[in-house]
Amino acid sequence: FAASITRADFAHDDFSGERVSIADALRWLNEGAFTTGGRPPARKLIDDLGSDKGKTLYVGRRESGKFLRVYEKGKQLGDASSSWVRVEVELRNKSRVVPWDALMRPGQYLAGAYPALRFLDTEQCRLKTIQRVGEISYAAMVKNLRTAGGKALNVMSWVNAGDACEVLTQLIR
Repeated sequence: FAASITRADFAHDDFSGERVSIADALRWLNEGAFTTGGRPPARKLIDDLGSDKGKTLYVGRRESGKFLRVYEKGKQLGDASSSWVRVEVELRNKSRVVPWDALMRPGQYLAGAYPALRFLDTEQCRLKTIQRVGEISYAAMVKNLRTAGGKALNVMSWVNAGDACEVLTQLIR
């Protein structure tokens, strides 16, 4: 019987709001400090528009396996003057393995989740995503190559008098 972790949530509470704020998180987002895989993550801001009920910034998609929330926790609990801000990272075992070690060193996994959060711990642990080998089918690969390079292959075939082996020799890396 082998057990695995399917979800782990990590949080940092800044009770004074001196190290983390919604404004900081928005700045980090604009600076690309929540980008980890090359593409900017999905993002959503819930703004209380000055009602002091609290703002929340969401980064990532829950379906992808890594999801961040930065929110005004004190205001959420009803204290309109509170500076308490919470940073939460939710990790799921979708395309990644959440190790048992994460239960022993949660701060390091929180700090390693995004470049913006590195300041939360002197050591960071990052979860690597699992590459999906073989997901692209042969037929899809042929279709993509035909779309992207079909015309060029036709010209190469004509220049090489229909010699497919010569065309392939020129293309193979």
